[in-house]
Amino acid sequence: MNEHAPVLITVGGDAPEYLKKISDPARVLKALARTMDQQNQLTVALIKRDYLSFPRSGPTVPDGLRKVSGRYEQSLRASRARFGEGFLESSIGSNVVSKDGESYPASHEFGCFVPSRPTRAKNKYYARKHPATKAFTLPARSPIQRGIKDRLDQYSQAFGETILKM
Repeated sequence: MNEHAPVLITVGGDAPEYLKKISDPARVLKALARTMDQQNQLTVALIKRDYLSFPRSGPTVPDGLRKVSGRYEQSLRASRARFGEGFLESSIGSNVVSKDGESYPASHEFGCFVPSRPTRAKNKYYARKHPATKAFTLPARSPIQRGIKDRLDQYSQAFGETILKM
């Protein structure tokens, strides 16, 4: 399971040529980091709205999650952009853990195999009514990757504008 899927953002227009003429790359990276932080906040909002807010009572959907408790949606965050010599990076994710100690967001982002479990019944009536769960494969719904992909053009445009303002 690849939990760190890097995304390449291409900047077009006049920005790449203009970038070659800038004498202080650290200043540019600092400005791009601020731009990335702003774009990440917009992306987190889009992911919450479009991929993590399907009605609890509705059917399962292939491209997002139904809102059950809201913990995953509330925990979704973007890290502050970091930069160094020749790199700029950031991430969007969540630290919610399931009852089994597994990463809940990773399970939905990349899919996983869920093994069968016996019923933990305290009485025989409950055990008959609620049999053991069967093993199944949880499909990858990729809400975070979908949200980032939806906004790649906006990241590219914002980076280009930031570079041209330098």
